[in-house]
Amino acid sequence: MSHPRKILLLFRAGALGIVVVFLFAIVLIQIEQHMLRRRAERLLTDIRSLEIDRASFNDVQDLRRKWWTFAHFGGNCTEDACTLELWWDDFYFRHVELFTRLNVLHSFMLVGGHPQQIKAREWSRTALFQAKGFTPWLEL
Repeated sequence: MSHPRKILLLFRAGALGIVVVFLFAIVLIQIEQHMLRRRAERLLTDIRSLEIDRASFNDVQDLRRKWWTFAHFGGNCTEDACTLELWWDDFYFRHVELFTRLNVLHSFMLVGGHPQQIKAREWSRTALFQAKGFTPWLEL
């Protein structure tokens, strides 16, 4: 095989590899975006089910157990005072330093990614659920 043909073959293989990686990234990003959206919908339903001044400390604890992977307490959590925070980030926010350094947010969005961050917070005082909040952040 001649030298120009080898170069052409390597170029084609490289181009095909780039296309495959690009398509794989699109699929993975779309799957994660769908999973995050569904998870946010379920969390919003759970937050809405807690009735202010009616839900108890045990209801907040049940929510913590259900979402244990994403649950964080703001300080000590007792029946007298408890703040439960639930949050998660998408791939972009988990690797924001890399995206910033490489300046590739635009590419991420071209393949269907939209930076997403979901936060929910519940406050209970004197054994009753006092306040709640739900904050979705989505870059369009």
